Amino acid sequence: MRTKQVSIWRMTLLTVAIASATSAFAAGRIDLGQSMLASDAVGQGVDLRPSTKVTTADGSEKTKYNQYHQGIRVWGEAAPVAGRSRDAAGMLSDAPSFSSGTLVSGISADLPNIKPRLSETDALNIAKRVAKLGGQSQDSTSLQSQDAGADKLQNQEVELVIRMTEQNIAQLVYLTSFYKPGPNATRPHFIIDAQSGRIIKQWEGLTHRDMTGPGGNEKIGQYEYGRNYPAFEVSQDCRFDSANVLTVDMRNQWNGSDVAYTMPGCSSSGSARNSSRAVNGAFSPLNDAQAFGNTVFKMYNDWLSKRPIQQKLTLRVHTGQNWNNATWDGRAMNFGDGDRRLFPLVSLGVIAHEVSHGFTQQNAGLVYEGQSGGMNEAFSDMASAAAEVYARGKTNFMIGDDITRGDSNTAMRYMLDPERDGMSIGHASKYRSGMDVHLSSGVYNKAFALLANKPGWDVRKAFTTFATANMLYWKPQSDFNEGACGVIRAADDRSMPRADVIDVFNQVGVRCANVPPAPGGGGTGGGGTGGGNTDSALPNGVAKLNLTGQTNGMLRYTIDVPAGAQFLSVRTGGGSGDADLYVKYGNAPQPTTSDAGTVYSGKEANSEVVLIKQPQAGRYYVLVHAYTAVQGLSLLAVTR
Repeated sequence: MRTKQVSIWRMTLLTVAIASATSAFAAGRIDLGQSMLASDAVGQGVDLRPSTKVTTADGSEKTKYNQYHQGIRVWGEAAPVAGRSRDAAGMLSDAPSFSSGTLVSGISADLPNIKPRLSETDALNIAKRVAKLGGQSQDSTSLQSQDAGADKLQNQEVELVIRMTEQNIAQLVYLTSFYKPGPNATRPHFIIDAQSGRIIKQWEGLTHRDMTGPGGNEKIGQYEYGRNYPAFEVSQDCRFDSANVLTVDMRNQWNGSDVAYTMPGCSSSGSARNSSRAVNGAFSPLNDAQAFGNTVFKMYNDWLSKRPIQQKLTLRVHTGQNWNNATWDGRAMNFGDGDRRLFPLVSLGVIAHEVSHGFTQQNAGLVYEGQSGGMNEAFSDMASAAAEVYARGKTNFMIGDDITRGDSNTAMRYMLDPERDGMSIGHASKYRSGMDVHLSSGVYNKAFALLANKPGWDVRKAFTTFATANMLYWKPQSDFNEGACGVIRAADDRSMPRADVIDVFNQVGVRCANVPPAPGGGGTGGGGTGGGNTDSALPNGVAKLNLTGQTNGMLRYTIDVPAGAQFLSVRTGGGSGDADLYVKYGNAPQPTTSDAGTVYSGKEANSEVVLIKQPQAGRYYVLVHAYTAVQGLSLLAVTR
């Protein structure tokens, strides 16, 4: 045993411990949801910018932040979320308390120079070339697009961001996308290495309806706005242009300017009645678009106190010829007139669905492939059901049933029974890599429908809960299980029973691995008490926070080092008390300096570091020994 002198100071910011553990070696993630002291991890020099604010059921305020490094956004991580509670006088607290999300530290170690070799134009040209060729691009910084249709591309977007690779390395990349209209409309997305031009990831981001449905009879009778439904808002000169919605008649073309449709023969005063442009069994798709667009806007405002999209909603009606589709292209909605299988796709449910793709794009940013793509599609289906309840007071949880030709039980998707269509899945165990997002959406669709039918719940409560998860907790590449954790947090924010959320996700095979702590209570945040002998895995580059241990207590962990690694760094810091650190290859170390093969650090307080250069491949064992009782300790292991 050794003797120690009492330190005259101790670290109070977890940032000091965590940043110092990573800055010398590599970027790392700090899970802000694992610690009661998570707010301390957000120290000076961390650039967080608010993006979304939500008022919870108890009147407190939650804010989602985007992290920036030297002016460049950090993309792909669970966004930090902080809350401010209200005191007895109803005043919000001054200091926010971070409760969830991920903070990336040590970025400068991986990116000492943030100047990209490629320009934004270079990145767009690479994306255009790959989209045209349909294959991988060679590394290049001077590619020129040869696509004859390149001059008709719309919504060309490119942003330089920082992402964390699968190896926990910070990397400069471009997020690039564009929209190409036409019968085979496409909206490809690319993640491009900003230094080499390599395509890291690509996917099709054009959201659309399924082009299926049997032939049959009309299903929607004629109704009158101003009698059966409220009159909808247009401009004084009869342009279909209101504060939030603009409707365009594309006249069966693929391209055109977004000029509002104007009713012919508009009188200067009195009431106006538009009956133009009946087509394919629909009496006036233009009227439906303008009316339903405003309905969806009002629903989001009334239920969430938020616009569905930041810009005015543009609805392009009568797009193309015999086009069996509806799409969100990143800035506007495009609706075809259908064919023998579908009526024109301008319905309340379809418009709510497509608008909500815009909501997801501007909030969680769920990537439109894999499980995140299924969540993206499902959320839009949830909005479809929600809009029906908002406008009509009920829903049958069937998607697209009012535009498919056939009997009243025929629809595109069935939320309560997704597998009824013979293709969709209703349980996560049936998910397969590469599955169409419309089919994998059944997992979250069923969870939503089950939740909405639980006692004490309804469609509005279920939708606002999932929407809160979309606004605050989901990230671009969330999977089913991660997404469930966000919905649990959102239920807490809405003062709804989290047990019901956990139950419905269990029914569809989805489980949150680390259920977030309940407000005012404990959770499974990854801390310890120092009494057990069970070894817990240390994720590479992810800090364990809020660890506790009684005097002479021991916390044991393992970390696997890959072949060819240059170093293994294990550090502790923060909190109170005095912890010692022991690391050993192959088997568990003992709390003594005489244990052969053990690397030891035993400085004053909790600031300990073990650095092993050229480590062997295999499992290393980590022991944190509480020389005196420790509380609020952080532990980080990084290998590369």
